[in-house]
Amino acid sequence: LINGANASANRGHFIEAIKQLDESDRSYTRQRSSLSLASGLACKGYIESESSDDVEKSLDILNKSLSLFVGGNCNIGRAHVLMLRGNIFFKCGKMDDALSDYSEASLLSSDIGDPLGEASARVNIANVRFRQGDTEGDAERFGMDHHGE
Repeated sequence: LINGANASANRGHFIEAIKQLDESDRSYTRQRSSLSLASGLACKGYIESESSDDVEKSLDILNKSLSLFVGGNCNIGRAHVLMLRGNIFFKCGKMDDALSDYSEASLLSSDIGDPLGEASARVNIANVRFRQGDTEGDAERFGMDHHGE
């Protein structure tokens, strides 16, 4: 049910995702591992960030998820939640916080051999730096000249 909820949330079907998460909570309360709980919280935090303006609530849910992933030594989960948090910070204009989360996600993704995760984080880092006015530095880091070639 958690995987289904994640898929529903990624398609923007937030109501369906919430129903699936609630069903999972009711059906498997004793059988859920801390990593399963962390995954469910990450999905809930993502849904909250996309469907409401309550940034603090979204961050609180994601922080709980991150804590469980850290406790379970699950670096792929940590990287995922850091990307989600970074996205929230980016939307709120908290560029230093976004840069910190994206940078940590990039390092974690590199350490676990996740090239897609690392590339996504690096693109987000470049977006933050661009917003901060560092356009030439980003071009050099990505091997482009100043004309984008």
